[in-house]
Amino acid sequence: MKKMITSLALGVLPFFLSAQILVDEIHIACGNHFFNEINTHRQAAMLVRGIFCGDSYFWSPISAGDTIQEIAYRGEDLFTGVCIDLDTAGNVMGRYTFQNGLIQKLEEFYATGEVDLIIHYKDGIPNGPCINLLDNGVLYSYVFFDNGIKSGAYYRLLDRTDYDLPPCVDYGQNLNGERFQLSPPCFDEE
Repeated sequence: MKKMITSLALGVLPFFLSAQILVDEIHIACGNHFFNEINTHRQAAMLVRGIFCGDSYFWSPISAGDTIQEIAYRGEDLFTGVCIDLDTAGNVMGRYTFQNGLIQKLEEFYATGEVDLIIHYKDGIPNGPCINLLDNGVLYSYVFFDNGIKSGAYYRLLDRTDYDLPPCVDYGQNLNGERFQLSPPCFDEE
C-alpha cells in the first residue's frame, strides 16, 4: 500500500508542481511581446503580425487560414511547449502550442470553458482541421487545410437574422484550392 501511494504521489506531484506558462512570458526576437492582451473585455490574446521590432509592429486576432511565421521565445530559447491566456477571473481563454518557436495549435475558449476555436498548424502554416463552435457547442464552421491550402469538406453556419431569415448551412468541397459549393445558396447573390 505504501509503495502504491508513493508511486501515485511521484507520478502526480510533477503535474501539481509544474507552473503554467502564461502568454506574457513569450516574446519575439527583439524582446517585444508575442501576444498582446486586451484586459478591458473577454478576448483571447492577439498575436504579433510581421517580423518587426520597435514601434512598427502590430497584433491582430487570428482567423482560419492565417499563416503565423513569427518566432516565439521564452527567455533566450526558442519556445517549445504550451502557454495559456487567462481572463481576469483566472479562466483559460486561449491555449497555444509551440515547437521550436513556431505555433502548432491554437485553441480559444468561451468563459464557460467550452471550445470556441481550434486551429492546427505545421510550423505556423495551417495544416489540419480548423473548427469553430458556438457557445452552445453547435458547429459554426469547419475547414481542413493541407499545408496552408483549403482541402476537403467545408461547412459554415450563416446567420441571416439581419435579413429576417433563419440560419443557413453552407457546405461543399475544396479541391486544389478551389471551392465547390454543394448546398443551395444562402443568399440570392451567390
